[in-house]
Amino acid sequence: MSVGASTPIFRRVGEITVFLTGKMGTATRFCLTKGRFSCRICSVPCRQFETILSKNKTKEKRIMKIKTRDLVQAAVLAALYVALGLLQNLLLPGSTSMAIQFRAAEALCVFAVFTPAAILGLPLGCMIFNLTSAGTLPLDPVIGTAATFFAALLMYLLRKVRIKNYPLASMLMPALWNGLLVGLELTIYLKELPLWLNILYVAIGEVAVLLVLGTALYYAMTVRELDKRLFGR
Repeated sequence: MSVGASTPIFRRVGEITVFLTGKMGTATRFCLTKGRFSCRICSVPCRQFETILSKNKTKEKRIMKIKTRDLVQAAVLAALYVALGLLQNLLLPGSTSMAIQFRAAEALCVFAVFTPAAILGLPLGCMIFNLTSAGTLPLDPVIGTAATFFAALLMYLLRKVRIKNYPLASMLMPALWNGLLVGLELTIYLKELPLWLNILYVAIGEVAVLLVLGTALYYAMTVRELDKRLFGR
């Protein structure tokens, strides 16, 4: 029986080998015992395959590093959101849950323009704050978290839509989602104002926070290129 040029042949005993078929039917042996690639014919170490293996390992390490960095950033943003909300409630009691609320922590939504970690971190911070804050409605941890999640997600997706290098579309997303969802929640639970007015009031508060504090934070990050230093994107 004839054996083709690309058919791997196990000739050695005492070492575990795996054959890889490259271009033009050239077989390359990887010795699991020695941990090296070599040509089946001349047994010379094959640098090409070793380079590929090295690049794959480097890529895997880079992916792991990015995932770890994103998780750390998400945790920091969540902690900042909770801290700012609690501090505001301490200094200005009830100001974070009024009809026209000016929740300073919402300014952190601007980080969704810089990093996808905000898509996880900001809703997490919102949920923790709503669970620990007095004066919130029963569904605030769910409705508020959902509104912040969709706002952060759309902010990240629209981050490149800019007017004179300003991400206006992104900055309006918190007003849109909080206005719709939180406004609906207020209408169902409080039943004091019509739906459209609750939506308007919540949206006004969000617009004020994002266009004042959020804009200041955005330019503080970009002018000094802190966004590139911190997030590297």
